[in-house]
Amino acid sequence: MLTVDVSSLIRARIEKEGAITIKEFMTHVSRVQNEYFVPNPSIQKKSESYSIRNKRSMFGETIADWCVNFWKANKKPKDLKVIVFCPRSGVLISKILEREKDTAFKNAITIYIVEPNSYFTKIQKQNLKNYSKKIKWVDAFEKISTGTPSIVLANKFFSSLPIAQYTRKRGDWLVNMVSLSMNKQYFCITHLKKLNNNISQYLDSKYPQVQEGGIIELHDETSVLLKKIVEDIKKFGGGILLIDQGYFNSNKRGFTSTLQAASKKRWTPIFYKLGNSFLSAQLNFFKLRESIELYGGQVHGPITQKDFLRNMQIDKKKEKLLEQLPKHKHQYLLNEYERLTCEKQLGHLFKVMAICNFSNDLVGFTSL
Repeated sequence: MLTVDVSSLIRARIEKEGAITIKEFMTHVSRVQNEYFVPNPSIQKKSESYSIRNKRSMFGETIADWCVNFWKANKKPKDLKVIVFCPRSGVLISKILEREKDTAFKNAITIYIVEPNSYFTKIQKQNLKNYSKKIKWVDAFEKISTGTPSIVLANKFFSSLPIAQYTRKRGDWLVNMVSLSMNKQYFCITHLKKLNNNISQYLDSKYPQVQEGGIIELHDETSVLLKKIVEDIKKFGGGILLIDQGYFNSNKRGFTSTLQAASKKRWTPIFYKLGNSFLSAQLNFFKLRESIELYGGQVHGPITQKDFLRNMQIDKKKEKLLEQLPKHKHQYLLNEYERLTCEKQLGHLFKVMAICNFSNDLVGFTSL
């Protein structure tokens, strides 16, 4: 929950300056969340007990396996950065550093956590205090020094970055804006601003098939950051594992808005309890792959999260964990497995893509 009313802040800005773009809206909400988010005490107490040890343990162990295998495929560098974007409670980090049989890997790595949210930084430092000598915190990727290979882990990160939305109207392109209803009581999406000729020409050339009312989403911040990461990988070695919600084909999706909000693992209306839910927009993996290849990165995938996890033998991990856990916690684990792999849940919605500096077969994208 927030200690300030983000709805009132955005409403005051719109009343003073007029409608704001979708990108400005997402940026404003994200900034306020990073500065003023505090947990609900009952939720915090529950999360610190069981979930820090077991929640998504199958997922965390699978990603840890991938990191070790990738390190081996990269000729086992003795100095390796593992850069993790916004890992919330830090479960994934603990799974990477708990690799008892992979001593050489653990000795080689330094973990960099990119976390702009001060509350989550505090929680991560508490949960990972036993590994503090191996971890460094920064609030932006650009603050990490270069010069050594790196593994970058981005799970549900890039979809949270602000986007720009454009709608085709009467042969023109208009910017999607957030405004107030006529009676000033509700937020709404409007189309108030014509584009400059350069952006209009770009959209016409890239998306000539878009019909009246069709919406294009551009992930400019994602593209800029990925370009920096790819340049670092090309120069110093390593790779990025990107796991996020998205789609393969714009034409099949129908050029509609993917802007959405979620709270407590449930979708909510975008403007409902603004600031207490997390905004995101699905990634166009076809366009993403196209851009990365232009930057010179070697791309593997995208494939569905279901296929990636099964390629990484998550079924065996599930069976092993069922043997270790008491019976009254089996259903929790089975529900989590279903959530991660079922096509009607995250198994198909989430896609996985890797970018690295070599084109050989990569673990996770072929069966082990």
